[in-house]
Amino acid sequence: MGRKPTYEELEQRVKELEKEAAMRKRAEEALKESEDRYRTIFECTGTATIISDEDMTILMVNSEFENLSGYSKMEIEGKKNWTEFIVKDDLERLKEYHRLRRIDHRSAPRNHEFRFIDRHGNIRNIFATVAMIPGIKKGVASFSDITEKKRAEEERIIRKKLEGVLEMAGAACHELSQPLMSVSGNCELLMMGMEESNPYYKRIKTINEQLDRMG
Repeated sequence: MGRKPTYEELEQRVKELEKEAAMRKRAEEALKESEDRYRTIFECTGTATIISDEDMTILMVNSEFENLSGYSKMEIEGKKNWTEFIVKDDLERLKEYHRLRRIDHRSAPRNHEFRFIDRHGNIRNIFATVAMIPGIKKGVASFSDITEKKRAEEERIIRKKLEGVLEMAGAACHELSQPLMSVSGNCELLMMGMEESNPYYKRIKTINEQLDRMG
């Protein structure tokens, strides 16, 4: 049977346990403070942001992503894959980026565009910034909605093309106007030298009227 510890030994052991408990408590408080700080930064990025796992499950989203997707955090976190929000034509490209990024983060673009589908089936144009979290295979991605910017750019391009077409049409009309005026003048001269009863008078008059409409 072993020796019973002395009172002094028991007291020393209690002090050691109290010290360990205090250190553990401080570590837990520091961890909670760090998590709270991280959550605050995560919520205040100003863009829709997610953290996803290697299997593409969305682990965490901020309020901006709730607004973008139309889903609540409870409906998304740990339950949905980010693939569910991607237009089919863009999906394989983004899945390949996901695979490459976990082999070497430099082998996939940090920024790219894709089309996003929200809860109601609306499609938005998104500019994404994606990075790996150091030391683990989880990724963080932020999404900026550039739908209106994209639409404005497309309208600007269409307007510029239309202006070019109108300019070409105007130049063509200008080129045609001189010969048309010449033909019209000749028609009027011919009509002046004819009687209205002349069988050619009516035909020349019709030609002249059509030239006037073209001018």
